[in-house]
Amino acid sequence: MSTSLLVEIAESTEATAVEELARPAVGIAPATLDRDFDAAIQQLSRRLLEPRTATLEATIGLALETLGRGLRADAVDFFAAGPLVAAASSGKGFARADRWVARPSAGPQSFTVLPDPFDLEARPAARDALEAGRVHRLSAGTPTDRRDDSAPWRVVGWNAHRGVLLVPCPSPQGLLGFFGVDATASARSWADPLVARAEHLGRLTGLALDRLRLERAVADQREASAHRVRLETIGRVTSATAHDLNNILTAITGYGELLELELGLEPGDPGHEDFRELQAATERAATVVDELLRFGRRRTDGVLTLDLGDTLESLSSMIGQVLGREVALTIERDPRATPVRLERAGLESALLNLAANARAAVGEGGRFALSSQIVRVDAAGREEGSDADPIPGLASGAYVRLTARDDGAGIPADVLPRVFEPFFTTKAAGEGTGLGLPSVAEFVKRAKGGLRVESAEGEGTAFHLYFPLEDEPVRV
Repeated sequence: MSTSLLVEIAESTEATAVEELARPAVGIAPATLDRDFDAAIQQLSRRLLEPRTATLEATIGLALETLGRGLRADAVDFFAAGPLVAAASSGKGFARADRWVARPSAGPQSFTVLPDPFDLEARPAARDALEAGRVHRLSAGTPTDRRDDSAPWRVVGWNAHRGVLLVPCPSPQGLLGFFGVDATASARSWADPLVARAEHLGRLTGLALDRLRLERAVADQREASAHRVRLETIGRVTSATAHDLNNILTAITGYGELLELELGLEPGDPGHEDFRELQAATERAATVVDELLRFGRRRTDGVLTLDLGDTLESLSSMIGQVLGREVALTIERDPRATPVRLERAGLESALLNLAANARAAVGEGGRFALSSQIVRVDAAGREEGSDADPIPGLASGAYVRLTARDDGAGIPADVLPRVFEPFFTTKAAGEGTGLGLPSVAEFVKRAKGGLRVESAEGEGTAFHLYFPLEDEPVRV
């Protein structure tokens, strides 16, 4: 029998089972249960304030055991929401994060009516109760081993009655998780006073979890702030260093040209090719210095309105030179006008950097494609019609999306978050400065646009650059 069917059967029998579950079990004094549970909850509230419990595992571990022993359960599961565990970040379900069992030596219980992950949207009654901070009851029997092909779920009878409580962990930010308490005979002792204590324990746990959530958010903010300070420091140092290097390169270029004139070297003369290589190396160094000066500098010079599709076609020859004859270049443009307001020099530099990266990734016989398309972005920063993640900081509206796609080796998952980090490169020493992609990101930011990357090892890489669509007449 599928787990989902068990829950459906459980919910359908809930109304008839509540009265039976409320009757105390034989030999268990409700007053004794209440007093013991009260003492355990008081001890839990004190321990949740201790520094050593300032982790998700410690907090949940304490709460699971307290709830399990207080309700004399067979097993208790904790289901966590997205802010606490990445496994539940899809937004639909709550992921099973931890479990407590009454008899650890026997191992986890083989039967439970709670699926993993648990989707509250599919169960409105449970969702409404938990979001309101109330315990929700389920009730079901344990299926027997007898089979009958005529029965739709292939089960004839039910063994001992089984009860399940869903105990919410609410917080000011919403439901952070809930406990699933699973029991057989002891479920009959779950009278209203005992359930109220379970609700209280859930609220205590929710507040503790909210504290953990806030501490994580503060830590993330501190790390982001420290990272911004490091980048600003790097920007100031590299700018000063770049000016010094620029002066040195100017002297090297000038004296090199004077020396060539004094020697009177002509093509074919000994040393002529060496001078040509010296000049080419100096020019490459000057390009790197220019990237250093551009990085982190807010510039508005050279900004004009141009049609992105027309510009891509006009730059195709230059981009092809960067790619070389071994890499095939294709350009697809939106048939509509695509006016955007950009620095043309910045756009050229960004395209050449993307082309250079693609050439290194695809090798001989590879493909590199550029395309422009008008798209719309919703209020969440997500491209309409796309299931990709939202683009941080991108306002809703119409954009021209410039996509640079290659069929190369792709970017490993552990490297992808760092591709726009200044001076980070996976290339061999002397083959890359680590400024190409950060310069692209800076250019897009200056254009008030957004940037998204799709990549997987062995499946190529696509850089999506979003530029606000302009309404004014196009000027080139």
